[in-house]
Amino acid sequence: DFPTAAEFADENRAARTEHGQIVIPDMAVEMQGDVAAVQVNWHREDTPDEKQTTDLTVIRQGDEWKVCNA
Repeated sequence: DFPTAAEFADENRAARTEHGQIVIPDMAVEMQGDVAAVQVNWHREDTPDEKQTTDLTVIRQGDEWKVCNA
């Protein structure tokens, strides 16, 4: 099931308390018009050697960019 906003916030607060804030040292972005593919490289503040990569697709709607992953 998809978490509620409160459940999502609680889970993220717990992870931040246990492992530190998310640090994003860099991102690779490829844009094609109003769509961009973004590769986010990140790690937790308390575990800098545990590097992670998350791929996202974002779309432009007016003046805003929104994550659009299904």
